Amino acid sequence: MKYKTVKKASEIVLAGVKVDLDVVDGSVKGLTLTDINGSVLRVSDRAYNMFIEIPAPPETETKFKLSGTVLNLPVEKLFDQEYDAECEKDRLSREVRSDDNCVLKVEKVEVPVAA
Repeated sequence: MKYKTVKKASEIVLAGVKVDLDVVDGSVKGLTLTDINGSVLRVSDRAYNMFIEIPAPPETETKFKLSGTVLNLPVEKLFDQEYDAECEKDRLSREVRSDDNCVLKVEKVEVPVAA
């Protein structure tokens, strides 16, 4: 899992936990966590900068998804280019020769990048 550096307390989202950051001259010097029972955990750094990290959102890439049905069979394919998806849609439509037997659409989607 990748992480990103936290700059504001509002970026830390934990159910039932209140977060306060101690910021001195623009640098995070401490972190205080308080749970719903009032228990407190404080993490502080007195000599060097401290980095508080949370999981980074997954990296994504834009693809073009062809989906629908051909002869009542489900179709779902991903393409790198919209042109390629549209060409495949047109090819399938020509093959069945009836709009009733081919219901397809192309849409832009964001998919996770494979690690």
